[in-house]
Amino acid sequence: MTDNKRKSISRAEEARIQKMIARDPDAPEATDEQMAQAKLFAAAFPALAGRMRKNVGSRPRSKMEGEKHEP
Repeated sequence: MTDNKRKSISRAEEARIQKMIARDPDAPEATDEQMAQAKLFAAAFPALAGRMRKNVGSRPRSKMEGEKHEP
């Protein structure tokens, strides 16, 4: 059985981790300007999003925002 409890880390360890994240050249933080231009996946790639929403392999279709939800 797996233990789902998370181990707390110290503030120093958190600061060390955040510094490593900030220095990662492959994953820079998004700027406020970039965030303002961000689009929802379905708006940016409507055809792909539509294909992903289809019932694949008999999996039930998930309810999307704005669709009617039955009680």
